[in-house]
Amino acid sequence: MKKLIRAILLLLTATLLTGWQAVPAEAATKKKIRSVSIKVKNKLEAGSELRADDVICGEPDSGELGVWTTSEKYEITSLRITSGTTSHLKVGQTIKVKVVLEVTDDDYIFRSGLGKSNVDVSSCAEVTSVNRSAQKLTVTISVSGVKGEYDAPEDAWWRDTGIGIAKWTKPYGSDSNGSGHYEVALKKGGQIITKVADTTATTYDFYPYMTKAGNYTFRVRTIPHTENQHKYGKTSDWTESEEYCLEEDEVYTGTDYNGGFYPVPDGIRPGEAGWYREGAHWRYRYPDGTDMKNGWAVIQGRHYLFDMEGNMMTGWVQLPAGWYYLSASGEMLTGWQNINEVWYYFYEDPGAEFYGRMAENTLVQRNGATVYVDGQGHIITGWVRIGDHWSYFYPDGSMARNTVVETFYVDANGAWRP
Repeated sequence: MKKLIRAILLLLTATLLTGWQAVPAEAATKKKIRSVSIKVKNKLEAGSELRADDVICGEPDSGELGVWTTSEKYEITSLRITSGTTSHLKVGQTIKVKVVLEVTDDDYIFRSGLGKSNVDVSSCAEVTSVNRSAQKLTVTISVSGVKGEYDAPEDAWWRDTGIGIAKWTKPYGSDSNGSGHYEVALKKGGQIITKVADTTATTYDFYPYMTKAGNYTFRVRTIPHTENQHKYGKTSDWTESEEYCLEEDEVYTGTDYNGGFYPVPDGIRPGEAGWYREGAHWRYRYPDGTDMKNGWAVIQGRHYLFDMEGNMMTGWVQLPAGWYYLSASGEMLTGWQNINEVWYYFYEDPGAEFYGRMAENTLVQRNGATVYVDGQGHIITGWVRIGDHWSYFYPDGSMARNTVVETFYVDANGAWRP
């Protein structure tokens, strides 16, 4: 009897062991999906509403966000927007989408360890997280900013107190698409007298440019300023002011006013002082009748450069200290500037020795990262020799730190030392 019971127990044990071994053996025969590919196309429009389920599986039409895959081994079974839903999409807004993929071919499973680096997405998106099981892969992707046109300023008018002071309002409402930067132009008889290429203010004193009697108007529009804003946003339509009729005794003469005008200096007639145009050039005349010539002048807090003939200069100018750039309105530009699709940095500290000069052959900060600009002011990528060491700069221009690049370690200062 004992022998019979022992035989039965041995048989049951063998059967259980055989079944237990069959499960991993079956899994071992499955083919491994080692990487996945997700297509993303963003055709959302600024100003529209976005809800959690406003994402389609497939090529999107205008105003839609599409996510899809072309694989026959797996398919998308769920799509949902987890971040960025709003009643009014803003220019440049980033959206997060949770994508669930499931295996459709019984011969395959998602391999263990499949992570973010194994998920390929379209250039308008990036992978932020991956959660994997054998049959299901949950991927969260961040979709690049929405493109669109900025909203124009709500209104534009001449201030009641003082003369020539332009005012405008920001695009209306908390949901408006505004960049916080504006271009403003003064006009007389349909001709542009002067313009401000980029300002964050909502007022501007055009009085020094009103040197002749007549009807003046100004117009203002919202413009992109940062690199990200230029990438996604378009300039708005113009908002126009009403006309202001400037009388002969009100023209700018280079004197100040405080509820009225101080007497015009002897020998200076109205219209002869301040900014004036001579042929193709702008010039600046002081109340004593002399013109600004051959050097820098700070006029209403802005730096302008005049040649030996007294003509205001624009564009690139090379001085003994280095290169400077003057806007179409003559103002010296500072900070990061996009000029003919190339980014340059101009020193922006008014107290610095080379205020306004283009940076060259040096390290500068850009969007929180350290970049290197060469002798032409261009951002450099790849390996660069700086002083006594080599540093590496990624394709976006940022310096590599505390990492290994192409098997070479660079330290916290970005230096590789053999």
